Amino acid sequence: GRAQGAAISPIMTTSGVKYGYFIATDNTNGTWGNGFNLYALNAEDGSVLWRYNRTYPNDTTHNDVPGTVAIIDDAGDGGPVNQVFFGDLEGRVWKVGATNGTPAATVFDAAATYLPANSVNYPIESGIVLYRDPTTSNLTALGVTSGADWVPSTTFSRVFKTDLKSNTTTTLTTLGSGERVYAVPTISGNNAYFITSLGNLQSAIGNSFTATGNLMRIDLGSTPSVTTLATVKQGASEVAVDSNGNVIAASATGITENGNSGADKSQATVSLQNAAAKPITV
Repeated sequence: GRAQGAAISPIMTTSGVKYGYFIATDNTNGTWGNGFNLYALNAEDGSVLWRYNRTYPNDTTHNDVPGTVAIIDDAGDGGPVNQVFFGDLEGRVWKVGATNGTPAATVFDAAATYLPANSVNYPIESGIVLYRDPTTSNLTALGVTSGADWVPSTTFSRVFKTDLKSNTTTTLTTLGSGERVYAVPTISGNNAYFITSLGNLQSAIGNSFTATGNLMRIDLGSTPSVTTLATVKQGASEVAVDSNGNVIAASATGITENGNSGADKSQATVSLQNAAAKPITV
C-alpha cells in the first residue's frame, strides 16, 4: 500500500530489541475493500514484524493514504516504544500495541462525536501529534478532522485533543467553511501551530488572491485561545518554531516568518522524552 511517511524506534520483540519502521498504508494489500494496513517492519531487512488490517465499515468510496503514525513509550522511561497512535479515513484515532500489533482499540471517533455516526466526512489524513498536557500531565493526542478535498464545505473541520488516560475529547476550535488542514500540527511550548487552506488544495492556485489560508496558533495551557498569526496562501506543510520563538511556514506564498507575539509561555511544558512525539517522514 501507499504511505505518507514512517516513524522509527526500538521495539521489544520475541527475539529481542529490534528497530522497527511503523507505517500506515491504504488497503491495496489486505482484505478486500477500502481500509488501512498498519505495519511494523524490521528496519534491518524490511521483513514484516506484524500487520494490523481493518476494512472501513462505512466508506466504500475513498481509499486515501492515511496520515503518518505517532509512536511512544508511554511509561516515559526511555525504553522501547509500546504504543502506536494514528488517525484513519473514517475519523477514528487508534491505539495499537507496538510489540505485536495487539491490542487495537479506538480512542476517539469523530463521526460518533460530531454526527452523523456513519458519516465519512471526518477523515484524519493529516496525522496526529502526541504531547503531555501542560495542566494535567496526561498523554494527549491532537489532530484535525476533515482534511481532504472531497469533504463538502458544509462539514466543518475540528481541531481536537483526546486525553489518552481518561479517553475524553475536547474540541479546541472549529475552522471556517471549506477550511482544511493537510499537515500534522506542530507543538512547541504550550502551543499548537498549523497552516490551513481554504478551498480545494489540489486545484489550480496561480495568481488567485482567493486561494488563501491561515497560519494559526492554539494555546494548550490553562487559558485556551485561538490566534490567527497571518493570512497566507494555501499550504500543506508542517510549521516550524525556531529557537527565538518565531513561527515559520511554507505555503504557495513562499516562506512566512511570524514573530509569534502573545505565545503562552506561562507554564512549563511537560515534554515527551524532551520533545513532542510526532512522525518522522522518511
